[in-house]
Amino acid sequence: MELRLIVTALCLFGVIHSVPLNQWNTGSCSQQCSSQMVNFNYQVGRTYLYNYDSVTRLNAPNQNDAGIRIVANVEISVLTNCEFALQLRNVRVQGLGNENEYSRALEQFPLLFSYDDGRVNSVCPSPDDEQWAVNVKKAIVSNLQVSMKNLHDSETTQETDILGDCETNYEVTSNSWQGIFIKKQKNARSCAQRQIATIALFPRSYSAPESSYRNFPVFASDYVCNYNIQSGIIRSSSCVEQSSLLPLAASSAASPVETKTKITFQQEFQSIRVYAPSTSYRQNLLYAANPEAENQDPQQMANILRNLVPSVSNGVQDSAPELFQQLVTAIQKSEQSPEKLAHLYESVQRKEFSQSEKLFDLFKDALCMAASESSIKVCVEKVLNDKNLSQMKLMYYSMYFATANQPTKGAVKSACQMLESQELPRQTVLGLSSLIHNYCNDNEEECKHNEYIKRAQQALARGLPNKCRQNDPQQVTEAVSYMKAIRNMGYSGEATRALFQCAASSNNIECRIAAIEALENDACDSYVQQKLAEIRQNAHENEEVRIAAYKAEMSCQNVTYEQLNNILQMIKQESSKQVGSYIESDIESKLQSSNPMEAELREQLQRLKHSENFFPRDIRKYSSRLVYSKYLERFGLGYEAEVDVIHQKDYHYRAMRAKFSLQGFERDVEVIEIGLRHDELHQKIASFIASQQQSRSVSEMINQALKHAKEILSGRNNVDGSLFVRIDGKDVFYCNLNDLKEISQSESNEIVNSWKTYLKNLANSENAMAITPVDVKFETLT
Repeated sequence: MELRLIVTALCLFGVIHSVPLNQWNTGSCSQQCSSQMVNFNYQVGRTYLYNYDSVTRLNAPNQNDAGIRIVANVEISVLTNCEFALQLRNVRVQGLGNENEYSRALEQFPLLFSYDDGRVNSVCPSPDDEQWAVNVKKAIVSNLQVSMKNLHDSETTQETDILGDCETNYEVTSNSWQGIFIKKQKNARSCAQRQIATIALFPRSYSAPESSYRNFPVFASDYVCNYNIQSGIIRSSSCVEQSSLLPLAASSAASPVETKTKITFQQEFQSIRVYAPSTSYRQNLLYAANPEAENQDPQQMANILRNLVPSVSNGVQDSAPELFQQLVTAIQKSEQSPEKLAHLYESVQRKEFSQSEKLFDLFKDALCMAASESSIKVCVEKVLNDKNLSQMKLMYYSMYFATANQPTKGAVKSACQMLESQELPRQTVLGLSSLIHNYCNDNEEECKHNEYIKRAQQALARGLPNKCRQNDPQQVTEAVSYMKAIRNMGYSGEATRALFQCAASSNNIECRIAAIEALENDACDSYVQQKLAEIRQNAHENEEVRIAAYKAEMSCQNVTYEQLNNILQMIKQESSKQVGSYIESDIESKLQSSNPMEAELREQLQRLKHSENFFPRDIRKYSSRLVYSKYLERFGLGYEAEVDVIHQKDYHYRAMRAKFSLQGFERDVEVIEIGLRHDELHQKIASFIASQQQSRSVSEMINQALKHAKEILSGRNNVDGSLFVRIDGKDVFYCNLNDLKEISQSESNEIVNSWKTYLKNLANSENAMAITPVDVKFETLT
């Protein structure tokens, strides 16, 4: 049973990049047609009958399930030189329930397709045909595609079919009276639009057309097709694909999914009339997920909640994760108004479905995770505005926004409206702005003209210059949070001038740095470049601010030769050892890096031949950037670890951050970055270290540490500090010492006792939480 569920999902409901329906077709499916056919000799007005046999199975140990098998007669009718029609007859589907229903659906509508001397440029299904049935027909057409310039010479070409847009190698293995025999192999790692990898902390599309590695390395795949072509007709096509989970690919536990298809020519006859649809969508041959899936029945959410009850009433059962994912999907696809969704929320809260608190927790998680227009509003208004919600819970739910995969345009609208109209907690602001960033990752141009995003930026920027000039710590903290939210959105847009005002006029260094960092996404803009260069070059400016401006400049992906030369010329005359030391260490790190995304930058720096060291490099006293990177060309993947340390003029360190990144698909994925900065904290640290010389036991050291911590948090000194955490390049957490002052009101034994109680009750907790860390699906040949 498990095999059938898995393979059914792979065959029929696997999710890849949503394929756009390119054009509404009211005439010919073919958009281009070669004037002379070189490879094939299919005759207009004739129909070619093939037998089709496909089996998909999971080759698991001790698994005797036959998998899913589709057997059919395939009629290929030639309407014009490049206009073909596929019709399935006598279809038998084995291994699924309702097999007769599947068979009728596959037989019901023909599929028109463009066949230009072997290459399939487009398909035109009936608008009434079900998407899964269209995908099966696309797979059959894919097995008849031979994209060669001629059938006598081996070649490597780029080919688009059901498996994706892949580098494809054609090898002519034999040419005799029995026909031409051709072997086709695909480089699976080169296939774009083959899958979508949903990773909770890094919601983005993993594909890069310009890279030789164009999909997420989760599955190891082998694909081979063998053709026999006689007299310009495909006599047989036999294809095999095996896919295994990459971490297990070399193990006996790999359990590969294997698909075997065979198409065999039977006979040729005069065409009967093909009733082609009068209107249809013109599509490419890629597997199409169901982007316009039917809206979920509003009652479905209630039904899933009822099914969840026995799965969470007595602990969390094995069935709970699948039901939870169904609940998230149902919320995403539902067109329920926020009012109706809020009513369902209140029903669950009143325990109308179950007395278990776990069900309510899971429903709140699903609401915040779904990232639809209605769920965002309900999550913010009902869940996050709960006055009894702890700061830890607030951060937890806000993280769902930051990790939302493929949020809808409606979700972005709701997020912007929330940011525009309400005074929200800091973590909620960061979460909602991160959700907007996730949407804009794959809709960059649309976001730049999105009216709701513009209004949200204006709302966040409103009053920023005034807040930045305040000495009130609460006002400064709010300003820093808003600027981090603007940075999260991916571009500063309407807030650019307000950010520069904060960068220039704030009395708080952290505020100025946050403003500069918020401009990093627009570092390639000429106006932003000019202003950042002015800050960097100003010798009277604060050293930490100048370093921040330099880093923002270098964040542009297309730093020009002139910019680099200007920076290097400045170093020769630089009077600040902190600024000069940081810039030189950064340039040296870039020259030694193996990051392929910085290859062009390295070439430009090498042309400039900067080899002199004008400044000291002692990281204990001077500002520096240290980087270690490794790139594995074989896999198209790499990693980079970096540490930034910023010192003051008196050599005491002021700020430090550490970042770990992965490289792949011609892009950087910033896995995590943690930053810490302080004002005057070094004096307290020195005092604490001196006090340890008199401490005789571990307990005395702990008491001394708590005593110093309470003094720092008491507010009776000028010490200030902050901490931020970024995941996937987005600020998801930010706090300062003022946020921790409430802890100083408790005795140390009370803190310890509260943690003991929490850990003791954790195992018996009535609460539950859920998250989908990784979800990768791919299509097969069936």
